Amino acid sequence: MEIEPATERLKRLANILLRVPAVFLLEILYHADLVNILQRESAPTQLVFIDVGYVARILQFLGYVSAFLVQVLSFEQLLKLYRYILTGMLMVLAHYLSSKYIDNELQAGYNGSIFSNSDTFQMWILFFSVQIIITILCTHLMKMKYYFMFMAYLLPLLSRLSTVIPLTELRTVQTFAMAFTTLQLAFFMIQHVCVPYNMAIAGYQTLQEYMEVYGFISVILAMYSRFFIPAVYLISWLVLFCFQIHAYFSTKSHPILSENWAIILLAAIADCCDSPWSLVGLCYTVSYVAFLTLTMCKVYLQGLEGLVNHNMLHRGWTEGITLLLLALQTGVLEMKRLQRIFLLGIVLFVVFASTIQSMHEITEPVLMSLTAAHNYNPLYHLRVLAMCLFLFFFPLYMTYIVCTFFETEFWLLIIVSSCVLTSIQVLASTVTYALFMIDGYRKEPWENLDDLVYFIKAFCRVLEFLVAISVLLYGGMESMYSDYSIIGASVIVVHCYFNVWQRAQMGWKSFLLRRDAMRKVNSLPHATQEEIDKLNDVCAICYQDLKSARITPCQHIFHALCLRKWLYVQDKCPLCHRPIVTLQSETEHENTADDVNVGNNHNFEAADRNIDGE
Repeated sequence: MEIEPATERLKRLANILLRVPAVFLLEILYHADLVNILQRESAPTQLVFIDVGYVARILQFLGYVSAFLVQVLSFEQLLKLYRYILTGMLMVLAHYLSSKYIDNELQAGYNGSIFSNSDTFQMWILFFSVQIIITILCTHLMKMKYYFMFMAYLLPLLSRLSTVIPLTELRTVQTFAMAFTTLQLAFFMIQHVCVPYNMAIAGYQTLQEYMEVYGFISVILAMYSRFFIPAVYLISWLVLFCFQIHAYFSTKSHPILSENWAIILLAAIADCCDSPWSLVGLCYTVSYVAFLTLTMCKVYLQGLEGLVNHNMLHRGWTEGITLLLLALQTGVLEMKRLQRIFLLGIVLFVVFASTIQSMHEITEPVLMSLTAAHNYNPLYHLRVLAMCLFLFFFPLYMTYIVCTFFETEFWLLIIVSSCVLTSIQVLASTVTYALFMIDGYRKEPWENLDDLVYFIKAFCRVLEFLVAISVLLYGGMESMYSDYSIIGASVIVVHCYFNVWQRAQMGWKSFLLRRDAMRKVNSLPHATQEEIDKLNDVCAICYQDLKSARITPCQHIFHALCLRKWLYVQDKCPLCHRPIVTLQSETEHENTADDVNVGNNHNFEAADRNIDGE
């Protein structure tokens, strides 16, 4: 695997960080009441002829366009945009420093030469040095050759060198400098007024070409990956979260600090989830946390080999999408603070239950592989069993905690049932692992092992089905005796399909496969001891000695249990790959045809005898 150079990593990090301010700009536009702000600011100037609502809409439009540009521009264009923004901020700083210098001069009231007064001269040197630095920075940022383009705000300082110009005229000089800078800015904007349009046309043409070659979905995914949208929202939300935690602890005697740590975290999460953009950031954060948790689980169980192949379902997207859908369905953004804390606690518990289920899906194959690989290292077994122990008790403990805080309702029963089912599945996997380990130490094959494993899995599926039915009945009774809602009905329908119908369908298919396999094996004849001795070989499936076996129509001998497991997967012979069922049907058909031919011959002979007699 190639290691990415440090410069490329820094470039990627800079590309992400430069897009983060766009999210904060969207947050400000969502929360800021521009109409009231403009009315409050325009009231002292008595600008009653200005339509404040119209100006507010224009500012919002410009803000959203700016945020969109920061999100979609390429890295080189983004650097150029930030150069322009930084140059504008430096010019504003230069204007502020010039006004500050003039205010200090007017306050001092010294009209003589600056060289005669040490305090006046030191202040002049300080402001002149800062203005020179700003001029140099602006010139280099705009990549211009001449420094005089940004030296306008040096005029008040240079005018102060002359004793002819009185202090009261310094404001006029500053006004001239501001007018010159404004004209410069206007000329620059007129010169580049077509740049956004040309960029939009070029981007549209490039996007159209890519869509014709790669397709719409591929282009959307490529743009999504190129602009680092998950990482941008993740960083922005983490910054908001850290700022909120700092606000709690920096405020003396904050009421939330009297609660336990879980309530403090939920309150901080709720306060950082009061806009659509922060909600999206929370979803991406949950996805990354779930992905990190599942990755650590893989590394704990399999070492670095667990990082080679990543299942798409174990990348945390399920948890993030679940959080987003539940938040949108319940209207978390429109709730008050306490209601939002309460609801987010429930939603995060649902996400936690989903993560625990994904951890079990990762752990179960590793646990079963220990019995097949004959890995007798006790430390490795203890490590996997410790994870199983955690996955069994921790969901039950969380269920107990949630049930003590909330009253029993339909949504709570669904969440609790998910945790209980996870514990049941972990218990069934652990018992199956123990049976396979016992079979590994036996000298002779355990004939009834497959039946025991099947009964354990069937018992687990029956419990899952009963729990799902109980939840469904409780939800139906609650809907009958309480107000009907579309959301509740939707939850019941989804629960019926995924937790009741699909579980019943999977169990029935498994039962049919097992029944067909047993019927096929039982229809095969037993191998006699003479045939087994004549073969003088082992079972071609398990490589164990043959003491009792079945004979396939293609005259191959296998253990009945091994052949039944094989028939779960396919109906072909393990050695010659000829269809066992077809061969058996053909053999029966040939035997039937022989019987019919023999009968017909007897009938023909009888007819001949009758003719001879006549």
